Amino acid sequence: DMALVGYDDIELARYMTPPLTTIHQPKDELGELAIDVLIHRMADPQQKQQRVQLTPELVVRGSA
Repeated sequence: DMALVGYDDIELARYMTPPLTTIHQPKDELGELAIDVLIHRMADPQQKQQRVQLTPELVVRGSA
């Protein structure tokens, strides 16, 4: 037996045979967060570096 997991939850993953289990990364949220961080850094270049964490989601389909 073999289990396969993809990353990024591309559209094609659900149409494969078997449908590919994948990790969904919240791209919209990631983009918004990146812009917010950039704007704050531009407004205050001396601002300390901050750590930001987004939680990906496992989308279970037929491959795992």
